[in-house]
Amino acid sequence: MQHLTADAYAGFVRDRVKTALSQHGLGDVPIEAPHISPPGSRRRLALKALRTSRGVLLGFNQRQSHHLVDVKECPIARPALVALLKPCGLCLAIF
Repeated sequence: MQHLTADAYAGFVRDRVKTALSQHGLGDVPIEAPHISPPGSRRRLALKALRTSRGVLLGFNQRQSHHLVDVKECPIARPALVALLKPCGLCLAIF
């Protein structure tokens, strides 16, 4: 979903909330605009690590899979966290 504009993502979130409320008979409840975090503002990352013959992969599980996607950058994470990705991978490779 990172490829969506902020407005398109906000519409997606609003529609999901509206659908969930409608399924419980609350379709007429007013919905406020969702708060969308701006790029570079995520404070936490739930990363996975995997040691391979080529080194350590550090990243996220692919959707509905155990396949690990190596991450070199993350546009929604704070730059200070992104700067730690490579050093963390190097540190994990030592152990």
